[in-house]
Amino acid sequence: MTAESNHIRKDVLKSYGYTFRLTDLHKTSEQLDPLKHKFDTVGTDACKVLNELFPPPPPRAGWYSKTKEENPQPDRDTFVLLRDNYAKDPKLQDLWNEVNTVPDWVDWDQIKRGQDVFYRYAPAAIAGFAFQGLLATTGASYRPAETLVRTGGHSVRVAKNRLFETFQLILQVTRSLDDVKPGGAGFASAIRVRLLHASVRERILKLNEQRPGYFDVDKYGVPINELDSMQSVCAFSTNLVWLAMPRQGIHVRRQEALDYLALWRWVAYVLGTPHWVLETPESALASMESLLYSCLKPTKNSRVLAQNLVNALDGVSPIYEPKEFFEAGTRYINGSELCDEIGIGRPGLYWDMVVRGQSWALKIITYVFRAIPALDRWQIRTYRNLFWSYIVEGEDGLKGGYNYDFKYVPHLGSQTGAEKADGTKTKLGVGALEIFGLTSFFTIILAVTTFAIVGVKILASNTDTLPKLAITLQSMAKR
Repeated sequence: MTAESNHIRKDVLKSYGYTFRLTDLHKTSEQLDPLKHKFDTVGTDACKVLNELFPPPPPRAGWYSKTKEENPQPDRDTFVLLRDNYAKDPKLQDLWNEVNTVPDWVDWDQIKRGQDVFYRYAPAAIAGFAFQGLLATTGASYRPAETLVRTGGHSVRVAKNRLFETFQLILQVTRSLDDVKPGGAGFASAIRVRLLHASVRERILKLNEQRPGYFDVDKYGVPINELDSMQSVCAFSTNLVWLAMPRQGIHVRRQEALDYLALWRWVAYVLGTPHWVLETPESALASMESLLYSCLKPTKNSRVLAQNLVNALDGVSPIYEPKEFFEAGTRYINGSELCDEIGIGRPGLYWDMVVRGQSWALKIITYVFRAIPALDRWQIRTYRNLFWSYIVEGEDGLKGGYNYDFKYVPHLGSQTGAEKADGTKTKLGVGALEIFGLTSFFTIILAVTTFAIVGVKILASNTDTLPKLAITLQSMAKR
């Protein structure tokens, strides 16, 4: 390392309101750049063999999913195909052996604790994923956006389901320890996602061969490359621990952070993504900060995706809140600088009070429940069952789940553009979250004001107290 680079390492850098100091664990843009040309070769090779042995149906007309009536063919379960046929080809065997070989660093007791961490902080975690991990990161990450706009999965028509499909994987790998172990439902879905990513990659590269320039590989790298995957891993893990939740005033304990990172390191391993970024808390934090500084560069396409997501959530189930609520939440967690860059609207003071009141109340509830073991156990159990029944099984959710079949298929001439709400807005009156946020805001403001007034009166009632307090403050100021 040169003297010049040593000098740079001492600099303090800032990325959209997040400030950090460079260390030897951080990666520069030049060091990260080669990763965009690397990808999961084991998963890709296995996907090609599966497609040869069991040819998928022809790409569906349009680039979004058709209904069962329009396309009655059942979903193609890639995990079942792999599980039942891995012995037929060495490349299938390689993938099967890799995911079923548990590394020495896996501690199942720790991973179980990591699953509980998610539900201990569930409301703040869901807000973090939605407002920071999905809305803000999608809108600011220029490279993954180029892949997403070609799949159609973030058009207004399907964006809500696309969000729920992402949440389903999170819920599956945190539902129980058996679910995330080899053979479990979460384990199987992680492999399906891995093979789905390989299918998307191969499809886009094939279209690029047919029409050179369809996807600029030199500029953006291979679709769903290792750098993209690092961003996804951090969005689910480090960003939540050190970015999204702290900006809501909630901080996890050190052991909780270790346990939660251990969970996502195992999931990342199964997904075929760079799990090494989560090897230690120090490397995990440095990876997150390096990506924040080097990879958040909003473009026209990334802005389109963020705005489509907001419009897709405008007044629809299960939240029934207008887009102003989501805009305010995104601004509260990410700050105005980034939100202005990606084109998130400015909803005004009213919605800022709603979101702040909600965040303040959840902070109080979270710390109270965390401090009382009986309430902590009840909260973890309740949120685990509630989210599963609502998002995965509910009529307003995924209606039983999603097998991560290849339904958002890229086509030449099909690319997601800016869209408005699709007319399915069903919100009536004032939403529950809106009432909760406003009530909490004014209640907490009133309580703080009351305590301040009472405190001043108590101090004023003792004539000796105020002079002593003034002398103490002056002494502290001199120090």
